[in-house]
Amino acid sequence: MGFMKLLGITVLGFWLCGVAVAGEKVAIGVYGQGHGVNSMISFLQRNDNYNVKLFKSITPENLKQYKVIVFNNSSQLMNKNDKRIVTVLMNFVHNGGGILFTHNAAAYRGMFSNPPFPWIGFSKARIEDRLVKGTESGVGAASSETHPIVRGWLKDFDHMYLDHISLIVGSRGTVVASDRYNQPVVIAGEPFDDSNGRVVMMGLMPALNSGDHDEEPVGLEGKLVNESVKWLMAGHAAKQVDLKKTSQLYARVRRKLIREHEKNAGQGINTAQLKKCNFDWKGIYMPGRYLPVMSRKAAEILCADMKRMGLNALILPGIGYGVANFPSSKILPESSVIKDSQIDYLKLICDAAAKQGVAVYGMVMPFNAGFAGNPSEFLREYPQLLQLTEHEYTTGVTSPYKVAVPALCPDNPVVRNRMIAAVGEMLRSYPQMAGISLDYIRYKDDKACFCKYSRTKRQEFMVAHPKLSSAAAKEKFSEHGIVSFVKELREALNKVRPGIKIHAYTHPTWANKFPLDIHSKRASAAVLSDTNFKTPEQCYYAALNLTRNARRYYKNTKAAPLADLAHGKPLKRFRNEIRVIGKAGADSITVWSYGNFSGLNQALPNIPAMKVLCEELNGTWQERAPVNPDELAPIIPARRNLIKNGYFAPDKSSNLTMNKVSYKQPGKIGKQCAILASGASIKTPLFKTAPGVDYAVSAYLKLSNPNDADKVYVRLYFFNKAKKSIYCRISRVLPVTRWQRVHITRYGPWSALSGKSTVYVGADIFSRASNNIEIDGFKLEKGMLPSQIKQ
Repeated sequence: MGFMKLLGITVLGFWLCGVAVAGEKVAIGVYGQGHGVNSMISFLQRNDNYNVKLFKSITPENLKQYKVIVFNNSSQLMNKNDKRIVTVLMNFVHNGGGILFTHNAAAYRGMFSNPPFPWIGFSKARIEDRLVKGTESGVGAASSETHPIVRGWLKDFDHMYLDHISLIVGSRGTVVASDRYNQPVVIAGEPFDDSNGRVVMMGLMPALNSGDHDEEPVGLEGKLVNESVKWLMAGHAAKQVDLKKTSQLYARVRRKLIREHEKNAGQGINTAQLKKCNFDWKGIYMPGRYLPVMSRKAAEILCADMKRMGLNALILPGIGYGVANFPSSKILPESSVIKDSQIDYLKLICDAAAKQGVAVYGMVMPFNAGFAGNPSEFLREYPQLLQLTEHEYTTGVTSPYKVAVPALCPDNPVVRNRMIAAVGEMLRSYPQMAGISLDYIRYKDDKACFCKYSRTKRQEFMVAHPKLSSAAAKEKFSEHGIVSFVKELREALNKVRPGIKIHAYTHPTWANKFPLDIHSKRASAAVLSDTNFKTPEQCYYAALNLTRNARRYYKNTKAAPLADLAHGKPLKRFRNEIRVIGKAGADSITVWSYGNFSGLNQALPNIPAMKVLCEELNGTWQERAPVNPDELAPIIPARRNLIKNGYFAPDKSSNLTMNKVSYKQPGKIGKQCAILASGASIKTPLFKTAPGVDYAVSAYLKLSNPNDADKVYVRLYFFNKAKKSIYCRISRVLPVTRWQRVHITRYGPWSALSGKSTVYVGADIFSRASNNIEIDGFKLEKGMLPSQIKQ
């Protein structure tokens, strides 16, 4: 072999191995979508041998300029014109390139939820833990069993982000590092037989700290990233292969591997083998937005339902959105519903619950302060206490009337002391209350407050902790702020009543530092489209995260994962989720919500759903006695009807639109009522909504045949500026032939609450009944409780 030819092969070999030759730098591309991208770029740029660039398009032509590319938590495609990106990435590795996938991009969620390289591995679960360790018991030992990326140096360390993705090893993958539970957290390998292009799947989230702030990886985590990139650079290919050839060789094989994984290991939980579990604490929420203002009869039915379904704890609104949901508070203003009804519903329920052996917990949302465009009275008086996100601060949106979510600063002692006093007042007022339930116990963006007070105190904290980076100091300051508030609250409540219980539904991973008696996190979906809890395995690991961590700081804390009977969720799935939560080791459970079982109209309970809960929680089923809905909810004094003529008096015009409607005398409240034949309807005009305002529609209705109950629709709906429907709520009708009052209460969609766009509200009644129905007293009004209908 000639000298020049040998030299050429050597130079080519050095280049393909990622070694800079004749002043060249190794080209590394970082995809522009994903958290921590800027920090990852700045971290890699510290290596003088790298030429690091951000790229936004995944095409063969664009990737040719890089030796290694990085997808840092990437989940969304930046350029919609990019086609067949998985094949493009396979071809890039087939030709000797290297790819680093981190966190969500490591086959967990988003555009890579099906792994581009199943030969290397699959994602398994999101784990709320920070420990990384080697793949053998003697970590750090030089061994042929240890992957070259970490050979001889890896020791246990805590990664910087709040969680990681555990992985499953593929046929050509090798475990590089594992987590506390001996699950792979970093896998590396060469996916193709005819090339040693390389891939690393890293379940960590380098370049982002647990406060979701960009921060360059440091220490052993930084070294792990560097060594991974170095190993990826050493891949090469004997010859270049075009896109079509890669697809022919490997696309079909990839799809087959994914199908096999989904059929076998990907399922994880065999629902046919799930067993009923025994739980200790079994709590259920009342819907927090719709205050369950009710009669004594309704309170007795509610608590009897709890007992029948096997539940032993009820969580109901106590303090939230800047108001007290009980009368005569000396610290907080009464909610408008309490003022309207003049009913102390907390006392009614506490009395009824005591007879059934059900514990009552008053829900407390300590920092929420009203609704968008409609801040609380306290926040209007003291706007300097407004909690600001970093985005609101930097963009100048600093008015309580302009922010998307009005909230008080959790760092300010004025806010903290006032709320602690208010919670103490509630518990003194209701000695039968077992405890409180905290919700929204965090900053409103989960990160920090940027009001003047918080900025000043955070700067002082940074000065006092010079060894922390700016991002780490933000994170620690925020964590300390919320954790210390809960500790202060605990100390104060123990003085009010020793042994008082605190339950909390939380989001931050460090919430296990709260001194709680019962700790809840979500373990099932609120909406069926939520991909975080789509499979039984995802539900299992969400519950497992909580059961593993709940007692890490307080040994007596009960883990009570939340099961959600979402709208439209099949009862079989709901039953499986309850059993999966038990399988994960939870000794307690929380259910959302009572409204899904009985709705606001307790006269029409969801019997199949109630029976499922009864069976799973070891209740004692007993059929309910029929009740008259008029006995359940208070009818408050009449407010103004938005409809000009909501009753059907003779010889008076109305602004209602009526189709196929005739009249009959007498009506329920007037001289005549409307008669709807099949296909007939009555419709209100559309009214422009006010921000932060609830709306109620009500009417009297009389069926000729009780079997027509499910064929009559009373509807409250919201429209956008173009008069296109964006939300509709339908009331259920009782199968009786006497006059009944049907009503719906609903606040508008987010755009209506915020006042940022024009939203209209309207209502209608429509019949598909085989017999005529009678309608009287059609009313649409502002307010959460429907008021009296009168002529």
